[in-house]
Amino acid sequence: MGATVLVGRGMAQDTVSTKTTDALKGAWKDPNKVVHCLNALDLYTRDDASRDPAWALNEILSVATAQQQAFLRMAHNMGKMPELLAKATTNTTERSATKAVDQLFKDVDASITNIFASNPEALDRYVNKEYGHNPARALYSLLNTLWGQQPLLGAATALQMMEKYRTCYGLDRDRLFGLVSAHFQ
Repeated sequence: MGATVLVGRGMAQDTVSTKTTDALKGAWKDPNKVVHCLNALDLYTRDDASRDPAWALNEILSVATAQQQAFLRMAHNMGKMPELLAKATTNTTERSATKAVDQLFKDVDASITNIFASNPEALDRYVNKEYGHNPARALYSLLNTLWGQQPLLGAATALQMMEKYRTCYGLDRDRLFGLVSAHFQ
């Protein structure tokens, strides 16, 4: 009976993760909701007294349906929201698809170079140094900076690039932040 309970709990956690990720994927792709995703990731990943998981949850709940809210609350209570926010993507590229993965990382590297070419100090301070102790926070810094460029890039382009950043984070965050570190060698 104990094994059944454990299997049931594991399946329930998988369902919560899947349903939460499905809700977040849609929010990240919507120009009217993406700011709420960024705000939530910011509030979940702060290292100081301003870290506020309850407010972060409210940010996400504000853009979710009633059914989605139940799963979002469960994921929040399990402590899974920062990583689920960071990894939520509609891109289904598998790690084994090396050409597609290489192209994703190439696109992200070009984007990082383009965005931070005039301000490598910000890249170092907000991303490179942050990665070692809070990878989701480092991703937030990249995504937030990218979204800040959307008046120049256009919302659709910024959203597509943010999707690529989150996909790379989910596939191999060490490789993603290796791209950042390469700017300082």
